[in-house]
Amino acid sequence: MLIPDWLPPDVTAYLETETSDGSMRSVARTRGAQPSTVMRQVRRVAELRRSDPAVEYVLQRLLSGGGFPVASKFWINARKVLPPMLKSNARLVWSPGMADAILAHSVGDEIETLGTVQAEVCGILALVGLTRVQSGEVGLRRYRITSFGRKWLMQGGADHEPELHQVGPQGSAGIPLRAAQSITPLEALLRRKVDGEQWLSPDLAKVARSIGRDWFAAGQTIDGIDAPYCGQAAHEARLRLRLAFLDIGEGAMLEVLKAYCITEQNIETVERRLSLPSRSGKVLFREALVRVKRIYEAQNALKSGQPNGSAFCAIPEVPVPTLPSHSCRVQHWPNFG
Repeated sequence: MLIPDWLPPDVTAYLETETSDGSMRSVARTRGAQPSTVMRQVRRVAELRRSDPAVEYVLQRLLSGGGFPVASKFWINARKVLPPMLKSNARLVWSPGMADAILAHSVGDEIETLGTVQAEVCGILALVGLTRVQSGEVGLRRYRITSFGRKWLMQGGADHEPELHQVGPQGSAGIPLRAAQSITPLEALLRRKVDGEQWLSPDLAKVARSIGRDWFAAGQTIDGIDAPYCGQAAHEARLRLRLAFLDIGEGAMLEVLKAYCITEQNIETVERRLSLPSRSGKVLFREALVRVKRIYEAQNALKSGQPNGSAFCAIPEVPVPTLPSHSCRVQHWPNFG
């Protein structure tokens, strides 16, 4: 069996183990790696295969001789599927037995179909960590984009293939497969503690999610609010973010806010970079959300009296660092294979 050379090391190690005599030591010798490294790689893929039927489908297809799509075909489809998945409530839906996965967007009680993609592409997206299945799903599976997938798009994913051979924390070659199983810093903070309490109140949690949605709706920038090409949704999102960033000001609080809601960076890393005390990041984050909540509420109140938001058009430019720009406008496209 020919193993595609564009797959991540974890996957190729797993496939080599499955198609050889099953000895991880022999695979490790061939790859020039430690047996323990190969064992961890194989276990990660095996666990993902057991928990995700789409991954099971695509691996079984390859092991039975069905083959993988060529790299160029897969990445073309990935570039079509992932940008619409940045939209809130957009999911890739698939169930065993379906030839195609459906990209759907729910608005209230209505569900809009944005397109379809072959089942094998749905499985590979999950296999390489660009999407992940929602936990607790049975039967019809819903896949959402991961933080790794978002970062790829934010770094210009439409123009290049993602780096699937990143060096892990132990210095061993590994892919961000764990990104498909991990949770974002914000999701971790929103988890209930042992006593049932939450670090963020429901209203602050809602504001935190709104910041991320606004950032993508704004095209990942707060500049150009008066540009003629700026749509109404992007215009309003940029206004909200600009006012919030201006109120918070430059400094550690703004950096922590972006780490939780926009860049999804490791908070411990951000704390070390900013020379902050351990565990102080979430305290700053909560204080920032209180200020953002006040700004959002004030703007919504004013907007109700001025539907076009014209009173905000004269806001001066605020020198807030922005991430690489990438258009996140949802595109409607026909079925593709």
